[in-house]
Amino acid sequence: MNSKPAIIAAFLSFVGFSSANGATESPLLSVVVTNQGNPVEHAVVTVISWTDSNYIANKRTSSDGQVTFEDLPEGQFDISVQSEGSPLKAKRSGNTALQDSLNVVFAFE
Repeated sequence: MNSKPAIIAAFLSFVGFSSANGATESPLLSVVVTNQGNPVEHAVVTVISWTDSNYIANKRTSSDGQVTFEDLPEGQFDISVQSEGSPLKAKRSGNTALQDSLNVVFAFE
């Protein structure tokens, strides 16, 4: 039985906020995971440092397929998503101090 691969799209946003005194607060990473346009609930999103492979954080998506990571260190990350036992992984580099958004597509069969 042939089936089309399911597409999971994750939209990653790296945002640095400025406070009233001009200091920049920690970047925010917001991820939305969908499968064929539908939100994926309980998908595990993991953030790992791209430069040294150190674990940073992981969280599960909510019923609307979203998850937010706060207080991330400045730097580049690998983002992976796992849902229903199917590992999905894409490596994207983004400097949280310079880049305000990334779009990443995760696909599995």
